[in-house]
Amino acid sequence: YAMKGPVSESDVPFTDDSNKHSYNDFKDKDVDYLADNYFYKYYENTTGKCSTNQISEIKELIVEYGSVGVAMNFNQSSLYFTNGMYYRYSGSDKLRNHAVILVGWDDTISKSNFNGATRDGAWIVKNSWGTTFGDNGYLYISYDDKFICEEFEFYTGITENKYDNVMKSSVSI
Repeated sequence: YAMKGPVSESDVPFTDDSNKHSYNDFKDKDVDYLADNYFYKYYENTTGKCSTNQISEIKELIVEYGSVGVAMNFNQSSLYFTNGMYYRYSGSDKLRNHAVILVGWDDTISKSNFNGATRDGAWIVKNSWGTTFGDNGYLYISYDDKFICEEFEFYTGITENKYDNVMKSSVSI
């Protein structure tokens, strides 16, 4: 019975092609760390941008736990992506096709960096595509991105996995 938690990238390496990983690629891999207290939050986005309350809550979580995972709609079209590191999605496609982590924010990044943004400020985002992407592997996503604050997740800690074998109990409660 496999433990749940992050797997090493060497076990399921990132490939820059159209092959997508499925749950089966991960389910039997050993994990070095176990995720403690997983939390998921969903806000229906009716305004098409992050609310003041969402921004405040996510900032508090980043300070407390170090990062917040988000699902985003990523499209490298110049309509949404500028200067290789600034991003704001405003399209109509509701697909969330990429997972990243928010590791910080900068309220002084000018809205002029984001096509059509109405306010300054952006999330600092760690991407998984290596250091040649964006700003040494990071990008900035506008607070006015349509979906970046709509759903997010975080863990309150991690525990080192010290178990070689985990037995699944046959006792039902």
